[in-house]
Amino acid sequence: MARPPLPTAIKAASGMRADRINPDEPRPETCIPDAPARLPRPARELWDHLAPRLAALNILTELDAAALGMLCIQYARMTDADEKVRRMGTVIVGPSGLRPNPYLTVANAAAAAVHKLLGEFGCTPSSRSKIRAAVAITNLMPGDEDGDDAPPRVMLVLPDNTRGNPAPE
Repeated sequence: MARPPLPTAIKAASGMRADRINPDEPRPETCIPDAPARLPRPARELWDHLAPRLAALNILTELDAAALGMLCIQYARMTDADEKVRRMGTVIVGPSGLRPNPYLTVANAAAAAVHKLLGEFGCTPSSRSKIRAAVAITNLMPGDEDGDDAPPRVMLVLPDNTRGNPAPE
């Protein structure tokens, strides 16, 4: 299966040649969209944690609300299923003997969806390694070591222009 095309912002930030960048790609304004009302508590907590950080990186727009909502819902589903697996165990006794806990399947599927969606927003190490950003941010995911849930800390990072790539604008 072929890789999906990269968004223009990522191509430009990575120093891709100008002729490979779509100058006509829509550029919606960066903002923090309203969270969907249907989000369960763990999903809403992740939304409240990620949305300001993604907006500070100029990644989140009004058009991304549905994708971020899907990420948050899958995250909530994963944590709920993980808790049930933790309580019940990975193997349970069924009518015909021992069998895998069905919540393990739910947790694994949700974890795969979370991983994929995190990559869409540049929230995994491999997805971030493809970008030369003009702005860097810390604490993208909850559960950082110091327990700090403060607003994102933004710092200027000068682009590396040692390979002859144009600096991002």
